[in-house]
Amino acid sequence: EKIVISSVINDRLDIYLANEIASKIEILNLTGKSEMSIENKSGFITVDCSNLNNDIYIVRITTSNDVIMKKVIKK
Repeated sequence: EKIVISSVINDRLDIYLANEIASKIEILNLTGKSEMSIENKSGFITVDCSNLNNDIYIVRITTSNDVIMKKVIKK
């Protein structure tokens, strides 16, 4: 897989981008509101999620070729 994200997170979200550069990484709540946004990252990324409430979120990763969306649960 080009992008690896754990489906359950605590205070941090680890994302691995294999041979990809993310022009934007967004964490969205289930209503679609952006809770966090990070730009221009590649490789192994750690996102501090300690300020997010325990809930279900969608991680939207935009690369030059694709938009990938993954569901994560913050506990």
